[in-house]
Parts: sequence; structure tokens; C-alpha cells
Amino acid sequence: MPPLYDVVLIAPTGEVWTLAGYERVTSGALQQEYFLGQSWVVTPAPLENLRKAEAEWAKLAALLSAKGEAAE
Repeated sequence: MPPLYDVVLIAPTGEVWTLAGYERVTSGALQQEYFLGQSWVVTPAPLENLRKAEAEWAKLAALLSAKGEAAE
């Protein structure tokens, strides 16, 4: 997922937040950079989902680290 730049919190309403910002996209034969306006409605993830995601990221990071060390 590409990063969102110049993020602004538009409306924090309880557990729902509305964010706005710009995504940078490179496209075309000349690889010209375009800025696309984005708005996101964000709600918190259940704690168990966050724990699973963190464990998966740690597992993948360890695999990449081991591959990097093996290549050296």
C-alpha cells in the first residue's frame, strides 16, 4: 500500500476517524509523478487481529534477515 502524504485528521468521531491526504503515483512513458487526493475512513482493528499481524510481520522480517545474511 503506498504511503499517504500531508495527512490531515478531518473528523475524529468516537471510534471512526476520517483522514485525508495525497498519494504519489508515477505513471506514463515519462514516469511523470501525479498526486491523487485520498480520504480514508478508519476504524480500530480488534486487538487479536493486531497481534496476529504483528506476529506475521516479525516472522517475515526474520525470514528476510536470514536471507540477507545468507547472501553475504
